[in-house]
Amino acid sequence: MQSVSLLMFNRNENEGIIRNVKLLHSTVDEIVIIDSSDHEKYNELENSLKSFDVKLYRVLPLGHLEPLSHYGISKTSSEYILKLDSDEEPSKGVIKNKRKNFLYGVYNIYEKTESGFPLGYKPIVLFARNSINKITGIIHSGIEYKYLAKIRY
Repeated sequence: MQSVSLLMFNRNENEGIIRNVKLLHSTVDEIVIIDSSDHEKYNELENSLKSFDVKLYRVLPLGHLEPLSHYGISKTSSEYILKLDSDEEPSKGVIKNKRKNFLYGVYNIYEKTESGFPLGYKPIVLFARNSINKITGIIHSGIEYKYLAKIRY
């Protein structure tokens, strides 16, 4: 069975990060959070996560997560990485199927959202470390993958 890291980026949106840690802590091998929150919010998050095995890294707020992608990925150690934003919550289908034997290196998992994304879907990305072609850090196209599979839950 492949190992999976949960990688989340945060800036002052602790509620979503805490929700996903509680939801996924028993189903992933490690949780890595790259946080650029204000001092008070960072301390709040750190205190809220004390009872979980979480790697929490504080970084400068750059306004976008793509320039931090390489750093975040470098802090994970699993074969697969599930990358979530703080406003994303994976469905039970994602959690249930996470531990199957993956056939592809990259999955765009589309789930319905209420936040007005095109067609009402927002992709959640699950990718193998060896599927990365290049990490550009360029906003809106920070990671280039070798291949891509799409799944809907």
